[in-house]
Amino acid sequence: MGTRFKAVGIVTPVLLLLLTLPSLADKKAIYIKPFGIVQGIPLTDPVGNHIKDYISEKIIEQGTFFITSDDEVKQVIAQEELKMSLDACYDDACIKKLMENIKTDYIVYGTVSNVDGLFYITAKILDRSTGRIELARVKTVKFRERDYLEEVSKLMGSFLITGDASGIARFEAEEKEREYAWRAGEGKSGVVAGRRKNIESRTSLLRVGYCRTAIVSSTLEKGMAIESMPPEDAYMIVIDWFPATFRSPLGNGFDLMLRISHRTYGNGTNLTNKKMVLEDKLFPALEDYSLVATGGFLGGRFIGGYYRLGILWQGYAGAAFQYQNFVETATPPKGPGVKSYEFSKNTYGVVGFAGIEIAFAPNFAVFVEGSRGYHPIGYAKVNVEGFSYSGGVTLRTSFL
Repeated sequence: MGTRFKAVGIVTPVLLLLLTLPSLADKKAIYIKPFGIVQGIPLTDPVGNHIKDYISEKIIEQGTFFITSDDEVKQVIAQEELKMSLDACYDDACIKKLMENIKTDYIVYGTVSNVDGLFYITAKILDRSTGRIELARVKTVKFRERDYLEEVSKLMGSFLITGDASGIARFEAEEKEREYAWRAGEGKSGVVAGRRKNIESRTSLLRVGYCRTAIVSSTLEKGMAIESMPPEDAYMIVIDWFPATFRSPLGNGFDLMLRISHRTYGNGTNLTNKKMVLEDKLFPALEDYSLVATGGFLGGRFIGGYYRLGILWQGYAGAAFQYQNFVETATPPKGPGVKSYEFSKNTYGVVGFAGIEIAFAPNFAVFVEGSRGYHPIGYAKVNVEGFSYSGGVTLRTSFL
């Protein structure tokens, strides 16, 4: 019995090893050379090694390559007595000569430079999987800020291996926007450029506003109590929250939007022969009357604009699904047995809106907005979402 278990203990790791051999054999060898510094960057700057490291991280994620180290390559150069310096070898002819002497399926190499404040990274990959050493892919990307070095390097690593350039195309489109903004004039001043970046890199988190609201008069029946309310008495207080944003580096894109609101249509006194809105009920006389609503909406908005005169001007338009709880209170003249009546209804509707948001500072903006929708209430389906306009302040503490 003991011999049997001993045999099993020996065979099991051997089987596991055999099972892993095919996956190891499927992996290709790749050598990623530190990128050569060509112009505008001190030779002591480690940027070339950083690019190599970022590309290495991306390629390892693919799971189909194992990386040949610099030490292995240097040993081959010494053994073959090749008259070349690994650090100085970054042109195509030298890299091809290097590939002829080392055991690798691919070599990734390239250059980095800085010209007129712009970084230029050129990345290439040599492939000999077909039996011949061929330049398979090459790409150059330029950008202004060094903060994007890691992102660009990983995007280029993905492109060199898969051929998918969609990530680079997206980055170049965003960088084009950033460069346009920089060349508008603010990029010439470090202080102004920093202010602009601080404003554009933030987005709305909370807004507080005051709204003048209206009812679509054509939906009112003659003799309704709400008809007696002065239009100037109708107002709404809103609080907006933006839980998620999907924007470009310049702040253009889409926001998810949640609104909480409290609305009043005014108070009426000493009314006669008035109907309610929520219930089909007529009162010969009313000492006091009011209609209020509490609720909110969930929707989204598309927003975009430009930075001009030190201010970020952004127009927006959106739509939302709306919920309101309406409470209508009617108090007849005082007398024996007289009581107040209160009617309540949960109602639903839709609303569309458009406006402009003006950011004077990174954390602060003001907005002006107009809206209209369809929100019927009561037995007569009175539309309480007539044209409304609002204004308020915005707290901009979310980062893109």
